[in-house]
Amino acid sequence: MWSVVYTDGQQSTEDDLSTWNAVDIECVSTVILTHPQGQMVCHIPAGMKPFFFRRRTVTVQQSEDTDQVVTSVSVLGWRDTDNTGCYTWIYPDGSVAITHTDQ
Repeated sequence: MWSVVYTDGQQSTEDDLSTWNAVDIECVSTVILTHPQGQMVCHIPAGMKPFFFRRRTVTVQQSEDTDQVVTSVSVLGWRDTDNTGCYTWIYPDGSVAITHTDQ
């Protein structure tokens, strides 16, 4: 679950807003992701735009006796107008990668 802290100190959660599109990104100072392994906190530098998204994958099994496997990678961070910035990727096993683009 994600939450944001605004520059005035107020906080909103994914449960409150239900979609990232409802976040007033111009006023966000911090993005927090809470996951089973703990919390990832991302402070947003002045002039940068915060973001959060999930990339889901579905593994389809060829045999009939196995279920589909759905995994999700959460990505949070900040970027400037050309989409370069700090992308923090949090994988289901708790491992983390940091990149400068969304690729």
